[in-house]
Amino acid sequence: MSDIGSLRSLQTAALAALLALALSSCVADRPPVANIALQREGDDLRIVFCDGARIDVLWVDQRDGRSHTVWEARPYLTLKPGEIVDRSMLGDSLVETGEFDFESGGSLVVLAAAANGSVEAEFSTKAGVPTDGWLHPDGRVTEAECG
Repeated sequence: MSDIGSLRSLQTAALAALLALALSSCVADRPPVANIALQREGDDLRIVFCDGARIDVLWVDQRDGRSHTVWEARPYLTLKPGEIVDRSMLGDSLVETGEFDFESGGSLVVLAAAANGSVEAEFSTKAGVPTDGWLHPDGRVTEAECG
């Protein structure tokens, strides 16, 4: 009987640990939603940082049933409000691990991190990513970058 009791105690402890881990991920601090917008340029992406930003590392992930990083860069940039980041600005720091599927119906997630913090934004691609106009995290498409 003590073996069964030990096994139950071990199972209970493991379950409690998993529950604590699951709950902690639900309340974990996420970076603030960035005031940024996206535009498609051919097979590439343009990202405008409306409030400016310090970017040491930039990730752009595609989520379409699975999550995978499409762009990763370490550009070490300080952007002025309204400045646009694209392939040419990222230069040799850009590592592409896939291609964007702008019609996937999933989402694109932009995460910019620096020593002073990070920001992120998620964009639904259900209606695609515009080539004329700018897609915002709330789904609006505006003519002006930061409109």
